[in-house]
Amino acid sequence: MGKYPERTVLVSLGSYRKFSDIDGRHILHLSDKPESRMALADRLKKAGCAVVTENRAGWLSAGNFDDAIEPPETASDKGTAPITIFKKEYRFDENATFKRKLWIEFRNVSNQCLSLRNPYWKTITGGIDATIRAGTFQLQLGNTWCPEKIGVQQVNLPPGDLCRLWAEPDEELSDEELKKKCRSGASLGLVVISINDVDVPIPV
Repeated sequence: MGKYPERTVLVSLGSYRKFSDIDGRHILHLSDKPESRMALADRLKKAGCAVVTENRAGWLSAGNFDDAIEPPETASDKGTAPITIFKKEYRFDENATFKRKLWIEFRNVSNQCLSLRNPYWKTITGGIDATIRAGTFQLQLGNTWCPEKIGVQQVNLPPGDLCRLWAEPDEELSDEELKKKCRSGASLGLVVISINDVDVPIPV
């Protein structure tokens, strides 16, 4: 990746623990779905591989990627959340309507598409006070967050994909203090999200 980024394709099967060398890079999340296989073929072609798919159909169904994945724990089986925090970052934007934003990215670590809506902030001991405004959800499509500049009330998040929202921190902490708390990995609070109509608290 460091020497030939244009000839490198990052692919994941199921959930994985992020590491700094690939943090922020686009990763193709492979499944048995034809559209996932086609996306991999396209990425391999762009990387310069001699991939031939024209007038062939077997590659769209051969093998079984999904059975190779050890299913992650979800709220419905072992009591853990089907989404996890991928990243949290505080930003100040002088030109924005809401200038102080704590951006929180989530990844779907379950094996099903999740409907996310009605998020709200819950304060914890030693954490911060914050408010989550309505309509701040965004989905990551490639390297872009959509819809740009604004958010939506609800998102449907496919397995392995990322979404984000922002919370407005209380004025009691300075910008530098908020940045330090995000970098330190300290617990800031809980984001409670209705996931498939079940309220799930996610530690931030």
